[in-house]
Amino acid sequence: MLAEHVARTPGHAALALVTDAGIDWPAMLARLDEVQIGLEVLHADDLAANVDDLLRWELAATGAAVERRAAWRRMVELDPETRALRAVLPLMDRLLRETEVPQDPRLQDVARLARAEAAFWLAMVGSDAHDVSREATAPTPEPASQGDATAVARALNQARQTLGQRRWIVARAAFAQARSRCHDVAAHAASIAERARDEAIAARYVELAARCTAVVQAIDAALAK
Repeated sequence: MLAEHVARTPGHAALALVTDAGIDWPAMLARLDEVQIGLEVLHADDLAANVDDLLRWELAATGAAVERRAAWRRMVELDPETRALRAVLPLMDRLLRETEVPQDPRLQDVARLARAEAAFWLAMVGSDAHDVSREATAPTPEPASQGDATAVARALNQARQTLGQRRWIVARAAFAQARSRCHDVAAHAASIAERARDEAIAARYVELAARCTAVVQAIDAALAK
């Protein structure tokens, strides 16, 4: 697991674990599961790869596929954090799509995560997330808007129990990295804009800083829900 991931479950804390090289993790995790110890092994150098792994794991869960897909749809409909993180994807994708904005290699990780997230949600709920540059469509009315907050809470609890914690560990770690990348690029772009003598160049870096800051703020808001 990664020390940076946000552990929000009561009684849980982030843990950085250092191990010897060459461990057979699938076998190790199977043995740990037998004694009811849960552990997530993440790629520290490519957090989007964890989303890819999660997708493969979900697609392999054929026995419970119908129940799990229904739970993912319920999370998209009702869970504030899930909805907010999905809404960040168009902002992330735009960072590398538009040529008039200066490019920074650090944003490749952000775009990579956006593509991995889009693929995940396309497979789980069949949404239009395959084109993450599109603005999110208006959400469907939630039961809570009709005064049925108890039903919403019950549906969310059931969905979370069905899906477990793996998605949230993976997502929070990945989006935290994307936030860090965008924060650093925004500061760098703002510094260049201040020093630039050419007004056109300065304006382009101001725009890049603004877009990166928008991603940072959106991720902060999503993870605070």
